[in-house]
This record gives sequence, C-alpha cells and structure tokens, in this order.
Amino acid sequence: MQILYILRTIAMYVYMFGYMLLFYGTLRRGEKAKAAGDLETVRQIVNDQIPRWCRGLLKVSGVRMTVEGTQNIPASGPVVFVGNHRSYFDIPIMLVALDHPHGILAKEELAHIPLLSRWMNLLGCVYVKRDDIRGSLQALKDAAQVVKAGESFTIFPEGTRYKGEEGGVGEFKAGAFRIAIKTGVPVVGVVPYVRTQIDDEDSLAPRLEAQGERKALDIAVIRLPRISNFTDFSLLEEHPALGVRYVQSCRDLGVPDLVVLPGTKSTLADLLWLR
Repeated sequence: MQILYILRTIAMYVYMFGYMLLFYGTLRRGEKAKAAGDLETVRQIVNDQIPRWCRGLLKVSGVRMTVEGTQNIPASGPVVFVGNHRSYFDIPIMLVALDHPHGILAKEELAHIPLLSRWMNLLGCVYVKRDDIRGSLQALKDAAQVVKAGESFTIFPEGTRYKGEEGGVGEFKAGAFRIAIKTGVPVVGVVPYVRTQIDDEDSLAPRLEAQGERKALDIAVIRLPRISNFTDFSLLEEHPALGVRYVQSCRDLGVPDLVVLPGTKSTLADLLWLR
C-alpha cells in the first residue's frame, strides 16, 4: 500500500506540471486576453481547462468524487463559498465540484510556484501572507472587490489545513464572513469529506465477523484471538476472484483452497489456543 501511495504521488506531480506544460500556449492566450480586457475569453479558458486539469489530477491520485447539494448554489449573482480544509485535494475538488471554478484566497507561498501561480492569477486568486495583519486585511479587501465585480469567491476560513482529530474543524477566521457582510452576498458552505475505511483495532474489528462471499478461490484466515495486522489481507479482499473469510473453529473451516496463519501479538498464547 505504501508503494502504491508513493507511485500515485509521483504520478500526481508528473501529471500536474505535465498538463501545465502541454497547455502552456493556452495559458499564454489567456494571459494576453486578460491584459487586453477580454474577460470572456479568459472565462472560457478557465472554465474549460481548470476543471479538466483537476479531474485528471484526482483520477491519477485515485480519488473518486461524489457531489451533493449543488441545487443550493444560487442560480444568479455571486456568492462566497466557504469550506473546511483538511486535505491537499480540497482545492481541486472545489474547482471541479462547484458551478464553475472560482478564485481562491490562497497562501502567499503559492504565488512563487512556476506555471501554477500563473494559472491561479488567470483564475483570479488572491494571495494572503498569513503572519502579516496589514497584508491580510488588504487581501480581504481585494477579495471583496472580486465579489463586488460580480464574481463568486472561495475561502477556507480556517486559514490553513486542519490537522486535528478526524471529523473536526479548526477555528474559523472572520474574514470570509466580513467579505459576505461587506458585499451583501450569500455564504454557501462546502464540506469536502472522504468516506474511508479506517483500520480497526486488530482483534476487535467488526469486519472479522462477516462471512466472506465464496468466490473462485476460497481463502480461510485463521482468526487468532490476538491476531496482528489483519489489514495486511485488505488487498486480497479487494480482488474480484478471491473470497477471504476469517474462521475461529474447525467446523467453520470447510475445505478452503488456501489456509493462512497470520501474525500474532502473543505467539505462545495463540499457539495454546490453536491446540
């Protein structure tokens, strides 16, 4: 699993910058259109290229996305989109999931990344220096001007990625709501979240109770009382031709094609249990 994660991370960065290099001509066309005041061309390029780029980014990273509640986005007029921020994927998800891509209040460091910063400028992002109070206030004013001009804007009010407990959120800064109050536009909340199977405590996992479906190859894993790292079998469970079941008694064993004796947290005690 760790190797897969590393390979997907490498693929993500190769795709991310490879796409920007491939469509460098489109970027230049958008920048020229923006300099000439041709905002319609800029909007067409942004609405076409950025969601396509983000969808590809999510795909090569193994991220599957389901969007719910788009009917709550007002049909007309700008809004301030406010979302919690737990993952690097929150930004590409927001750029794909909403009605169309919108400018984002982003940390200043992103302004120094080649190519990426230029696409962000085309999108209409505003950069904020988080430890500079005066600069932060100016960034909020700039974002408010974007909204006043009729464009929606996206803010992560926690100010940075939240690294606390699962399901929690960080303290919201007031900036996002000041923009909405100052411009008189609605606030639309967005909650990026992930449905994931968190590894259970080894010997207590509910999934060990389930009887696996019998498939072409029947694999029986001996469920030791102190079984360790049973999640090592997760890849086997995902294979369409393999049926994995965890057994505790001889009557449940049957005639499997393969019997697996897993690792244990207490070798002597589990050996006595086996006898």
